[in-house]
Amino acid sequence: MLKNKKFLWGAGIIAIILVVVIAISTSAVSIETIAVKEGNIQRTVTDTGIVQSVTNYDLQTISGGRVADILVEVGQDVSEGQTIALLSNSDITIQKSNIKSQLAQARSAKLKIKATIDNLQSELSEAEKHLNRMEELYIANAISRVEYDEAVLAVDTINQSLTNSNEQLSAANEQVDVLNQSYRELGTNELDLTITSPIDGTIMSLPISKEQVLMPGAIVSTVAVDEQMEIKSHILSDELGGIELGQKVELTAPVLGDESLWGKVTKVYPRAEEKMSALGVAQRRVPVIISLEGTGNLKPGYETTVTIYTQSKEDVLKVPREVIMSLSDGEKQVRFVKDGRVVYNDVETGLSDNYNIEIKQGLNLGDEVITDTRIDLSPNTRVKIK
Repeated sequence: MLKNKKFLWGAGIIAIILVVVIAISTSAVSIETIAVKEGNIQRTVTDTGIVQSVTNYDLQTISGGRVADILVEVGQDVSEGQTIALLSNSDITIQKSNIKSQLAQARSAKLKIKATIDNLQSELSEAEKHLNRMEELYIANAISRVEYDEAVLAVDTINQSLTNSNEQLSAANEQVDVLNQSYRELGTNELDLTITSPIDGTIMSLPISKEQVLMPGAIVSTVAVDEQMEIKSHILSDELGGIELGQKVELTAPVLGDESLWGKVTKVYPRAEEKMSALGVAQRRVPVIISLEGTGNLKPGYETTVTIYTQSKEDVLKVPREVIMSLSDGEKQVRFVKDGRVVYNDVETGLSDNYNIEIKQGLNLGDEVITDTRIDLSPNTRVKIK
């Protein structure tokens, strides 16, 4: 009988303990936590970029014209001075013919004036000799004053004609010079109808077709040195603050597969440009040039993803950014679990990246930080980690 009582007492105590344990466990709030870790934080700026040649030339027409012939094709290697396309311009041909005719007439007129001057100079020489004889006779009272004055007038008239002819010759020379200059310029324009490559390179574009009429300044072809390539990326002006020359850049692209290429920032443009986003939103973006350490199988015009490494810290305490709670006074807090209960603590943060943030003060390595800041938990609340 005594044994039965002892058994019942023991069973009752066990039952009470189980009830208490169950009550305690059921009253605790289930939460998820993440441990404070030590590691590296790498801040980056990621955007798209377009591959382009370091050295490239847009070949343009000077006078415009009709495309008479195209001697190369896109992707073809060309050498310096090689002809790419031939243009024809009937206006230049007509103008050149007209000026050539005018030039012939001007030269003929010039020769006639020179002949006239030669004749006048001969006449002047004879008239001056005659005047000298008449002056001697007039002094000797052998002729009248009227006869002497006639000899003087003859010399003056020839001199005036000679002056006029010299002026005409000067004007004719000037006209010939102007026409010669115009003829040379038209010749240069005619030479400009032959489009040649300024470098040893590759034809990157050829946006013309035979018989097409091109306006002055139209692009005939783009020639580039495709072995020397770089990336041009347009970075949002809000993200430009941390970007500096020399920073490391990682490049990925579908054409590269799992391979990454590396480069560095070599140029940041001094002003922003307005660009439209894919959603049609106007954005202020700054062009950034990235040099490449290797090109892989990239080609000009390919799109890449560029990741610029702007700041980094090694071996620091870090937690996910979403566990940080910002207070109205600007302070920051986290909630972590200690001895099964919620503890609130102010923290000092440092560098952050897209996922993690540095903890300078307020947490220790291994502390279990509550991940969901939306759960309403008072300090000292009993919690159970899932």
